[in-house]
Amino acid sequence: GASNKLISSLQILQKRALRYVANTKANSHVNPLFLKYKQLNVKDMINFNLGIFMYQYNNSLLPNSFEDFFEKLQNHERHFCFKTNMIKSKSLTSFPSNMLPKFWNSLDLKIKRCSSLNSFKNNLMQHFHSKNYIMCKDKNCYSCT
Repeated sequence: GASNKLISSLQILQKRALRYVANTKANSHVNPLFLKYKQLNVKDMINFNLGIFMYQYNNSLLPNSFEDFFEKLQNHERHFCFKTNMIKSKSLTSFPSNMLPKFWNSLDLKIKRCSSLNSFKNNLMQHFHSKNYIMCKDKNCYSCT
């Protein structure tokens, strides 16, 4: 995975570009712009692609070489989840073998149960937009006035 510093730099550039496209102030909130242009921030784009990969894995839509890469949990309540390992080294937490099942396990069951990849993508996009892109509610906000 990419380092937090790199992701942070990309997010700053992404926000700057979004403000430029929308012709807004340099200090204006970007959350309304992400919603307006139906875009995801950099971290959410990464997670969106993690989700797509895991959806394809869970539904056997990937090449056979990935067949037994993750171990499904057998518990009935956790049927759509995968085993995650305890990782002692911080540098290993960003490895796909850790990040992919961890993200997948965090998703709502409704999203995981989608019947098609397109449906999954739409539901995941809605999930990110409803969770992360909250509008400013401060009446005296400098950047909103």
